[in-house]
Amino acid sequence: YKVSIEVPEGFYVWGTGSLTNDKEVFTNSILERLEEARTTDETVEIISKDDLNKDMLTGNIWKFEANEVPDFAFGTAPNYLWDGTSVMIGDRRVFVDAAYHPESMFYPQVIDIAKNTVKYTSEVFPGIHYPYSHATTFNGMLSGGMEFPMIANNSDDRDTIFMIHMTFHEICHNYLPFMMGINEKR
Repeated sequence: YKVSIEVPEGFYVWGTGSLTNDKEVFTNSILERLEEARTTDETVEIISKDDLNKDMLTGNIWKFEANEVPDFAFGTAPNYLWDGTSVMIGDRRVFVDAAYHPESMFYPQVIDIAKNTVKYTSEVFPGIHYPYSHATTFNGMLSGGMEFPMIANNSDDRDTIFMIHMTFHEICHNYLPFMMGINEKR
């Protein structure tokens, strides 16, 4: 996939694949935080509550590329918080991030669940290195979750066990059907 998404000014976009024009859409402040998150085991607030009223964007056309995926999805919002980190998988780092509404009850904890899920699936079950460059969890659903390559669209819930299960479940779908190329509709 090679996708170009034009959104209203002030909207951020997260999606399947690599953002190929990050220098065209982000300010240096965001680029520096993003680079830090991609190279550390610690959680970085890429967009914090203090940033919500700041102009952190320099463009509104977002370009993504993804190879060997059967589907593409994206989430967009003008006022979301964004946390990022990374985890060493074999000889490479996998970027793990969560984008969520500022009033979300549980989402600040999702980043750790997502990171632990990528590590667990890579090392224990199925024990195959996470197949993609990143795992994004986007808070966009009203109820439940839905998986796509490299991005899950999940709701916010007050039930901690449900949130752990849903986050784990949706990230696991990167293996089946996406990495395996299974057509679920068929």
